Amino acid sequence: MLLRLALMVVSSQLKSFDSTIVLKGIQEALKVREPKAAPQIAELLGDLLAKGGTPDVDIATVKALVQPGEVGAQYLPLAFQHDNYHLTHEAQDGLKNAGASAVGPLCLFLKDANKEVRYRAVQTLNRVLNQKPSGDFSAAIPPLLSALGDSYGLVRSEAAEALGKLGDSRPVPPLMAALHDKDARVRGHAALALGRLKASQAVEPLLPLLQDADEHVRSNTAFALTNLKDPRATEPLAALLQDPYEHVREAAVTALKTLNWQPEDVNQRITLALTSHDYAALVKIGQTDVDALIDFLENKEVRFSKLPIAQALGDIGDPRSIPALTTVLERWSEVVQVAESLGKIKDPRVIRPLLQATRHGWIAKPTVDILTRLLKDIAKDLATEDLKAIMALEGVEQYTPLPTDATPEMHLHLGHYTNGVDCSALKQLAQAELARR
Repeated sequence: MLLRLALMVVSSQLKSFDSTIVLKGIQEALKVREPKAAPQIAELLGDLLAKGGTPDVDIATVKALVQPGEVGAQYLPLAFQHDNYHLTHEAQDGLKNAGASAVGPLCLFLKDANKEVRYRAVQTLNRVLNQKPSGDFSAAIPPLLSALGDSYGLVRSEAAEALGKLGDSRPVPPLMAALHDKDARVRGHAALALGRLKASQAVEPLLPLLQDADEHVRSNTAFALTNLKDPRATEPLAALLQDPYEHVREAAVTALKTLNWQPEDVNQRITLALTSHDYAALVKIGQTDVDALIDFLENKEVRFSKLPIAQALGDIGDPRSIPALTTVLERWSEVVQVAESLGKIKDPRVIRPLLQATRHGWIAKPTVDILTRLLKDIAKDLATEDLKAIMALEGVEQYTPLPTDATPEMHLHLGHYTNGVDCSALKQLAQAELARR
């Protein structure tokens, strides 16, 4: 009798037009602990969410629906029909741990007329699958296969990703067809899904995607081939080591390692060391073949960062690298590490390019410091003209980024702070050497 009365009160409050009373009704609903009342409470809250109210009421309703567990989960996707990010987020958070019980309600919304609702539903299903829950998810396969043909690319992309997590081979043919989708996100997720499913028949269709125009498709395809471990992928993956995007090269290296691949020449060894962030390997290569590192540094066809090579050449200290480092310093005028590499070589020929680098405001002060340290070691070896050039150094200025709270006017008229650089210690060393002569 008391339970029936409590439900009548809650029902009356939830139907009120006064949001304050509705919020009180939600609180009262949470106080009803009787398990057999959970379905009726969840239905009342579901009706409230479908109708929609103030943002506060909607959020409170979603949070309340999480409490009954599986009983409330069936109504949570109703939140996706509201154009409210926070509401969607709360509902997704409540559903992600619902396991197999979330499949039915979410799949119903995969047929919604609103593409954003369909997207939120399939995105949430992916989040549920990310938790690797136990249970039977086979009921999700037919709706997800239908979603793979959705008119909205984001829905197709999420559907492809979800199908790869179900461990069922039935989606393999449709996923192979999705490798030709006009949307790069769909192609990339279809490739990953086929890799997760270890679909050996997908190797040949996957190989062309290693040359896809989209870098994420290329990296996802390389990761997919990591699971398939097919020797036919070796040569195309090795070619990917020249990709301009680091994450693509890293994916290729990961896949190649599963194929026990070994570099065929010194350029591949250098690329492998760069991609693997193996600085010691770069130095080791340069110690036996410094010309190979220099050639790689100068190669304009290599479109990714070669800064570690410049740093390695500095640590190796071979004067043969001075011309290449000088050219790089002129091109990368804001990269102080190149100036540091030149300074480590301790050869008189590095003085002129370093003096020129003091004119680049972003690295002026550290370059003056490099020159000062250098003169302590090699001042006696410098030509008189170089020493006089040091003495003539004037107007050296260091740029300092503006603070984060700088006004727009400061950015417009300054762009940065400018501070004069003290060159007195450097000049004293040059003057002492000139006096000695």
